[in-house]
Amino acid sequence: MVTILYGYMSDGHLHYGVDEAGRIVGASGFYIQPAEEGVRDRGSVLIDVGIVDKDRRGTRLFLRGMRHMIDYVSDNYPEIEVVRLCALSDNPYLCKLYAKIAPFEGTREGSVGQESVFSGEIPQIRYILNRLNPL
Repeated sequence: MVTILYGYMSDGHLHYGVDEAGRIVGASGFYIQPAEEGVRDRGSVLIDVGIVDKDRRGTRLFLRGMRHMIDYVSDNYPEIEVVRLCALSDNPYLCKLYAKIAPFEGTREGSVGQESVFSGEIPQIRYILNRLNPL
């Protein structure tokens, strides 16, 4: 866990949410992946971790949190065009949820096992999030 946290603090971004009493109830981490000639022609953000207090978990909170992350990236990194989401392939709930937001891109070997990757352009993901959970 310390290695994962260090990775986000040194090379990525770590966001957290607090409740009314100031207790941390959720966290999410992402990495900015700039465009690379010959590899990717557009910058992307890789959101590969999201943790929420078990008593607060739910689709609505997930959608609100994802919308917050998309808005944060858009506001602070206007060059980013694509969002990539990773979930452990053996987590059918999260894979099904991500598939509602972005098309399946493929799999990769992550630090704790095989991960399914979903990818989509920011305007399309924002549109889907707003349809699934209007304000």
